[in-house]
Amino acid sequence: QCCTTLYVDPKYEGRGYAYIVLQQMIEEYGDTFLDLYAAEASQANISYAGLKIDYIEQYILSKRSIKAPRWIPKMLKGTYVRRIERLQKEKVLTELKQQSCILAYLPQMDDATYAFIKEHSQEDLFLRKQETFTWMLQHGFRQEGPLIDRVESTREFPGYNSIYRVYGVQVQKAGKIVGFYLLRNSSDDLAVKYLYYAKEYKDVVFASITEHILVLDRKSFVTFDKTLAEYISKMNHMYSLSIEQISFSYPASFTYDAFKRIQGGD
Repeated sequence: QCCTTLYVDPKYEGRGYAYIVLQQMIEEYGDTFLDLYAAEASQANISYAGLKIDYIEQYILSKRSIKAPRWIPKMLKGTYVRRIERLQKEKVLTELKQQSCILAYLPQMDDATYAFIKEHSQEDLFLRKQETFTWMLQHGFRQEGPLIDRVESTREFPGYNSIYRVYGVQVQKAGKIVGFYLLRNSSDDLAVKYLYYAKEYKDVVFASITEHILVLDRKSFVTFDKTLAEYISKMNHMYSLSIEQISFSYPASFTYDAFKRIQGGD
């Protein structure tokens, strides 16, 4: 079971209504649901309801700001910064081309790619079904929408973004599949939601992800994979790395192995 959002009217906050709703959900459907990214205010209710809470690390890469030296005239500072950014990007992209590979963008999950995912998901806490991956590729949770819909939306949790695309990227090297990842490109950030790779081809797969970040010119990139985050931050000095603690809630009957990996799409 899954509860995506739970709101309480500000006039009635602190009276236990959220807890009552959550408790009734558990009574009706059982406590077999798991939760990722619970708001801080919700975590107390989740704990009171008898669920356990652990924390996992999410890695955020943010684009560094470049400052022009003082001696450059004010009217030329913008041109200077843009030139330095362009040269930095060209330098990194040239280095990335050394990890040459073939990328295929999948409209649905095929048998060969899913077999690769199954083989390389031994460290994962969960394994999505092949049909679920296809659904993710074809039906975004949010959608790009006309500007008027985004402006006039009065909902707290709007379904429209100015940018929202999901890409299933298959990585091939030497005629075989060596990696697969699901990228979500939204107006907020670029994020890897699922990532699988053969360890001996790790740099090839990571290089292709880094190339997406630079070519799409995203100011923020999010991943749950520490090795990927460290690779990108070391590969170039255009992005700085920070770590955020994300809550993970689960029923008491669920055996949580902290050494297993949770994916961003979970």
